[in-house]
Amino acid sequence: MAFFVTKSMAHIFSFADIQTLKSEKPSSQMKSDIPVIATAMNRCFTSDWESQMYLIILRVFQRSMLDESVAIGMVVLFDLLSDVYKTGTYFAGDECELILAPYPHNIYISYAMAAFMLSYRLLSKDRPVSEEFWEQVMEGFIEPGKVHTLERDFRMLLEENSKRYPPPPISPQDPAYIFYYDLNLPPNPLIHRRKYLRAKWAMYTHIRLAIRVRGGKYLRIDPRSVPDHKDVLLQFPPCYDYMMKRDILFLETRIRVPEMSEASRKEVHYYLEAEKSLRQTPTAMMRVGRKLNQIPRQSAATA
Repeated sequence: MAFFVTKSMAHIFSFADIQTLKSEKPSSQMKSDIPVIATAMNRCFTSDWESQMYLIILRVFQRSMLDESVAIGMVVLFDLLSDVYKTGTYFAGDECELILAPYPHNIYISYAMAAFMLSYRLLSKDRPVSEEFWEQVMEGFIEPGKVHTLERDFRMLLEENSKRYPPPPISPQDPAYIFYYDLNLPPNPLIHRRKYLRAKWAMYTHIRLAIRVRGGKYLRIDPRSVPDHKDVLLQFPPCYDYMMKRDILFLETRIRVPEMSEASRKEVHYYLEAEKSLRQTPTAMMRVGRKLNQIPRQSAATA
């Protein structure tokens, strides 16, 4: 998760030159996540600064022990800040009231910590934490006296500027609805549900690709930032074990049942539901079977 968030920040805040932002109207289509996902292939950072940023985010995640929804919310908040900045630059030009330092810059460390706290508040369903909790989480990265103002200032930055420079509407044509069942996202004005689902899709895809490419437990980072350690353990989201077990179950089902060898993931899912229902009631088995028959068959290449 820390690696994904670090690379997402570089992807989101790497703007074109200011003249381009002034001349090109911001698109309603979201910026492609493919470059972020593709970084799972080389697993390397571009600079010592980026390695340090990764280590800070990793330590904060480890200390807080919060679930992956908070990390996903961070990326959505960064994306909103970027969209508002681009919109304001296009419409207001040099008079734009929102000014972001060129990335990378140490101010983005503060943005990351503030986004983490704000994401937790927006997604926590009113589960408050003590002030001491955040001081312990941010210890060594943010001065204790500034911890409690980070979230407030960052939220004001987003709220005031998103009203002043509303970002373009989000296109409903989005593959992120693979997570359509994630209905527990609390409504709030800053973390849009569709952007949250897309960020979740991108993060999970990134992690799955990194695991398959790497074939091990460790992630290489810039050795200049960690003189005593060549490798740092990559922390996976809580969903990882579930995802891997589900992949194995689907593969075993395709081998065990020859008729399912070319079935899509959705078809295998309904087949397993049918098997489970058969042990309970024949009526449920028939209902799931009818649902399975309504799904168009896919080729093995798309399964």
